[in-house]
Amino acid sequence: MKTKRANVLLLVFVMLISLFATAAAPAKTPKPAAKKTVYRMFKDDSTVLKADRYAAVAYMGSVKNGNDGSIKFDGSDKSQFSAGKESMMFSYTPSGSSHWAGAVLLWKKGDWDYDPGAKGPDVNKYKECSFQIKGSGGWVKLYIEGDNGEQSTTTLYLEDEWQEVVLPVRDGWEYVRIPFGWACNNLDVDDSADAIQFYIDVLQYV
Repeated sequence: MKTKRANVLLLVFVMLISLFATAAAPAKTPKPAAKKTVYRMFKDDSTVLKADRYAAVAYMGSVKNGNDGSIKFDGSDKSQFSAGKESMMFSYTPSGSSHWAGAVLLWKKGDWDYDPGAKGPDVNKYKECSFQIKGSGGWVKLYIEGDNGEQSTTTLYLEDEWQEVVLPVRDGWEYVRIPFGWACNNLDVDDSADAIQFYIDVLQYV
């Protein structure tokens, strides 16, 4: 009888200890989500960059390789912005229906095939290019390009509201050769002669 009673008391004691330990144990704090790394392309008051990542803007087109006055560029336009206090502005005024032009950002002035090395976004880490765009005038082709000449592209109708564009980095690229480019009025976009103007902001690789 004493043995049975002792066993019952022992069981109750063990249960009480277990309950006390459970109540006293501090709740585990969930680990914070890993912060997503971002590779910004140009300086803005909203970023910590002290200088633009790209070195130059190069034109292309059907007349004088785009250097015919049809394109205008402002790398720090303060009239329109999605974040910070400035954006990149491009405008294009074609001289006729067969005229086309465009522009690209270059890692090195005058060198379209320059390998940015550690300066460029790591294609194993950053899997897409994203940016905000707004404008007017019609259609524009937007793209990025890898070292093998393959493009990741979309065609967008410009609207007077900010839109987000996401271009995936393609498998097989060793580096991003052209971190941003656009073209207008070529055959796979449009054959009209409308002028366009648009703004690019929050250009980044994530």
